[in-house]
This record gives sequence, structure tokens and C-alpha cells, in this order.
Amino acid sequence: MKKVVIVAVMAGIMVGCSGNKMYKADKVEISTPQPEWVMKGSAAFPNEPKTVFYGVGVANPMPNIALLRETADNRARANIASEMKTAVEKLVKDYMDMHVDYFNKDSAGSDELTSFVSKSVTDAILINCRIIDRWQDPKTGAFYSLAKMDQNEEFYKQYKEALRRSLSDAHYNIVKEKADKALTDLDSDIEKQRQREKEILGTK
Repeated sequence: MKKVVIVAVMAGIMVGCSGNKMYKADKVEISTPQPEWVMKGSAAFPNEPKTVFYGVGVANPMPNIALLRETADNRARANIASEMKTAVEKLVKDYMDMHVDYFNKDSAGSDELTSFVSKSVTDAILINCRIIDRWQDPKTGAFYSLAKMDQNEEFYKQYKEALRRSLSDAHYNIVKEKADKALTDLDSDIEKQRQREKEILGTK
């Protein structure tokens, strides 16, 4: 599930995507020549497993170098948060399609469930997001940061737990008579999704 989009969003949006938390910049040495990831993003790491997310953040020149680095770092993390949110939403939609009889039709609860699960997973997983490289364009002064996060087992663990909490909450308009079966079958259902991950997420 490796996807990356180089984005330069406003600081307020950037911070909001990562749970309204301003992360401190990690101590990483700045590369001297232009790194391949600046232009290629995740394509610069073709041998990485699909469980690895990369995010590239860009900040325009500013007098305060500390703020410049922090802005690029947070935008790189926000990029990963956005990609992860999309991935989780696809998984939740697929789960709901697998069990249409579990949910009340035409209910706002479906959207609430999707939002709850995607936010819960993203907030929990982003703790492990790291800045692994930085580079400043000597001509334009633009500052680039590269964030990396390996979801591995923790991603599906958090996804399962968030989904379990949702299924246990009637607020999400789950048919009460089906809730027990949904919880009982949750482990096997998620394992099925893991086996079909590429199909669900549209990755190659």
C-alpha cells in the first residue's frame, strides 16, 4: 500500500490531519545532493514491502529555519495521514459490503462508523511515523522532508480494535441481533481482507 503525493498544504490543515498534534522535528542529517525521493516519492524505494508508507512534505523558504523544518516535517506526516485515512476507509467500506445485513440501511451511522475507524487507526499509527531524510534546494530554498511509516501488524491490529469498538456501539446503527455474530467473525473477516488487500486498495 505504498502511495505518496508531494503536497504543500496550509499549516492548519497539515496539523489537523495528524490529530491536531504538532510533532517535534526528528534529528536527521540533511542530504547534500538532491535525493531521488524528492521527485519520485515512494517510487524511489521499489524494493520496500507494501506495508510501508512514504510521505513527502515541502515548505517554501522562510527566515526561521526551525519553523521551516517543522513545517516540512509536519506536511510529510500529513501526507501519510491522508493516504492512511483513504486506505482505512476502503477497508471499512469493503467490510460493510461483505455484511450488508449487519447494518441498518440508509443510515448515517455507516458514515460515522467509517469516520470513527479511520480516525482511530490514523491517530494510533502515526505515533510510529518518522522523518528519515531532509533536503533543501540550494537554488529555490524550498525545504523537503521525507516521512516513513511501516504499518506491518500494528496497522491491522489497530484497524481490528477500532472496528470492534464500533460494532459494540449501537450508536453506529448496527443491527443488534447481528452484533454478536459480527464480533465473533471479526478476526476471520479481517484476515480475509488482508488476503485481498491489493484488490481492496487498488494497489499493484
